[in-house]
Amino acid sequence: MNKNYYGQINYTIQTLLKKFEKGKVDIAIYPYGYVGQYVKEILNNVYGIQETYIFDKNLSRYNEKIHWFDNVSKEKLEKAAVIITCENIEFYDEVRNICKTYFHEENMFDVFPKVCMRRDVRIETLRLNAEYIKQLNVKGSVAELGVYNGDFSKEINKYFGDRTLYLFDTFEGFYHEQVKAQVDDRFMAELEISTNYCVVDDYKTILRKFKYPEKCVIKKGFFPDTADGVDDTFCFVSIDVDIYSSTKAGLEFFWPKMEENGIIMVHDYNCNGILGVKEAVDEFAKNHHARLVMLSDHCGSVVMVK
Repeated sequence: MNKNYYGQINYTIQTLLKKFEKGKVDIAIYPYGYVGQYVKEILNNVYGIQETYIFDKNLSRYNEKIHWFDNVSKEKLEKAAVIITCENIEFYDEVRNICKTYFHEENMFDVFPKVCMRRDVRIETLRLNAEYIKQLNVKGSVAELGVYNGDFSKEINKYFGDRTLYLFDTFEGFYHEQVKAQVDDRFMAELEISTNYCVVDDYKTILRKFKYPEKCVIKKGFFPDTADGVDDTFCFVSIDVDIYSSTKAGLEFFWPKMEENGIIMVHDYNCNGILGVKEAVDEFAKNHHARLVMLSDHCGSVVMVK
């Protein structure tokens, strides 16, 4: 677990418990990304407290243990406390305003103060390079291998609104048995925390987020089988698949199809809990004499320019 996250989360929980006696208040967690999962882990395992609610609009569609506010009466939340786990400045105001609708403000506890909100380096890098690719008149389509809940794909679609966007994913969750069989145990440490909650399998719901959904081509299934028949070139590709074999397969498929000055961005390259991504990228870069540029985003993406 990220030590900085642990300290922030621990401080937030202690602050909450100074106001409420342990076991005497319903506790909600919102939203339920990486930080939300860490909050749950610390609440349950360190403090012996079971949260009453987990709120996440997208995940509530796929997991009955996760709720959305529409399904819980305001009366039940009036005396509850919420731990707000948002770490991204782009979504912070929206998240806080939603909480204000259901919780008393004095019962809202932020893991991260607004001044410490994470600016999304990955999205800013995408935006700047999308502009540069257009300036250079680089041809080609765009793609993401590993869509999950579509948050980054949505940004690709927004900044490359005139391009075809290929979306490659099982849309059945990461922990499908066929996928687990391919995963080296060395590369599983941090991913284990997501097994019970993070399954997104409805691409139609995901596409509702997109500005130009008509430009999307869904490639549902196991990669690289789903790439059969894709006869296209690419100017930008995101690879976010968390495991060695799929990262390697993605690089081997897309790199020969990249236009000159095209970019591949690989997520989780510098994530200590997902070592297979770095191993796959380093092997590929060495064999193909590709140069790597590191990003300082969450989980440390890396960029490769053709």
